[in-house]
Amino acid sequence: MLAFATTAILAAISLLPPETGAALRADHDQILSAEAEELTNIARKLPPAVADAVKSLIPAPRASDGSTMFVPLPELVAKDEQAQPAAVKKIRDASAQAFLALAKRCLPPANTVPRLALADECLRACVARDPSNAEAWRLLGYVPHEQGWATPFAAAKLSEGFVLHPKFGWVEKAWVEHLDKGERPAPYVAGKSTKWLPAAEADELRKDFAKGWQIHTEHFTIRTNVPLDEAIGFGRRLEDLRQLFGAMMADVIGPDNGQTAQFAKNPKLVPAVLKKKHKVFYFASRDEYIAYLENSQGAGVRDNLGSYLSKKDTKGLGLTDGASFFFRDPGGQLDVTENLDHEVSHQLLFEMAGADRYDADKAHFWVFEGLGTYFETMRPQENGSIRIGGMIGKRIDIAQKRLVNDKEFIPIGRLTTYNRNLFYGGDGGDIYLNYAEAMALTVYFMQAHDEKYREAFLDYARDVYKGKMRGGTGKGLDDRLGVSFGDLARDFLAQLKAAKPLESVPQTEK
Repeated sequence: MLAFATTAILAAISLLPPETGAALRADHDQILSAEAEELTNIARKLPPAVADAVKSLIPAPRASDGSTMFVPLPELVAKDEQAQPAAVKKIRDASAQAFLALAKRCLPPANTVPRLALADECLRACVARDPSNAEAWRLLGYVPHEQGWATPFAAAKLSEGFVLHPKFGWVEKAWVEHLDKGERPAPYVAGKSTKWLPAAEADELRKDFAKGWQIHTEHFTIRTNVPLDEAIGFGRRLEDLRQLFGAMMADVIGPDNGQTAQFAKNPKLVPAVLKKKHKVFYFASRDEYIAYLENSQGAGVRDNLGSYLSKKDTKGLGLTDGASFFFRDPGGQLDVTENLDHEVSHQLLFEMAGADRYDADKAHFWVFEGLGTYFETMRPQENGSIRIGGMIGKRIDIAQKRLVNDKEFIPIGRLTTYNRNLFYGGDGGDIYLNYAEAMALTVYFMQAHDEKYREAFLDYARDVYKGKMRGGTGKGLDDRLGVSFGDLARDFLAQLKAAKPLESVPQTEK
């Protein structure tokens, strides 16, 4: 009888309509608002120094430029020993539990239309307030370690005797002394112990790309012939980008491929080391980049600042997986980090969101390059956080000049009809204008009016990726946003015009 009743209850729950993203977001904001009010009331009764510490726990208001602040989680999280006034801890613990409960409402099986990005945001808010919350850490992909928490990769490295160096990441313990003295390992020779050389000498031996450095981070394998110190910084940025991308684009990645959704479906599932890594090639010069790619990819690589090639496109290079390719370009049209963030965001989408069904000959291609250029706005901050968004960058400068000043704006409805060929300038089109408008529009859809359009826009991006918009099928972008293209255009152009003073614009942009 009890089993029958339980089955009936679960069946009834499954018939309930899924909670909307707007309702869930409103509850998220209510938790923050109530917590801020209670902490403010407590701070009024405390000495100034203690009051300031309490006030610092209240999240800062949204940036005036609409950009988003993201705090990457560390690989290792020590046991929390921070003392807080009892009243403050009580409030923070209650908020943590509220955020965990809300995260579960966003996730399957509780929600049949999961809101994964909001769930991730809630889980991060939970562990920020209660670092001892085991379930929140599990859902985020962490395992217990020495009364704290670790990613499975970090736990495995520790068990192998590696240590986490503040600059060089995971290294053998015996390497630390040499690295701190400015020495770097010579190329590996089978059967020989590691030989240590001055940094400049070791880097010189790696100048031939075939003999370059190979760096393995948690999610990436990097081949490069730039100096090791630069390559290590390159790898750290890649890891930060992947964490940011996974959180912000969780709903595009989807519940079938997202780690948190899988953990939510199976409470007994334990996080494990990911076996497959993203491959990245980083050349010391443009000429080396062209020489490596031109035979298999054609002369078009001479016009690229970097590229992501899918698995089928790397066969001519003797590779079995997709990979991203970059080169150092001091003083180039785009900073290498901007180009890195752009191309690797493509790689992450196509390697994290499962098989795509998008047809490059069909419409809506702009959204892929729009999202790629959006990730160009990623800006690491001194405190370790990341700011993304805002009307910044060379492409925005071009958008302001050409869309606003020169009145070359492409109607949004028309832009959504472009396939890859048209977007890239086929039939007399203007690739530079298309890129600039795609970036500015994406920034607008991701952050305008307190992120009003973000969820619906990313749902649209997911459906484009999955091929659900082919042949005029699928709900249009304007219908999803609930605003006509004309009204969107007027508001978009007004915000673009007011964003900031125009900066110098290069004559060409790729």
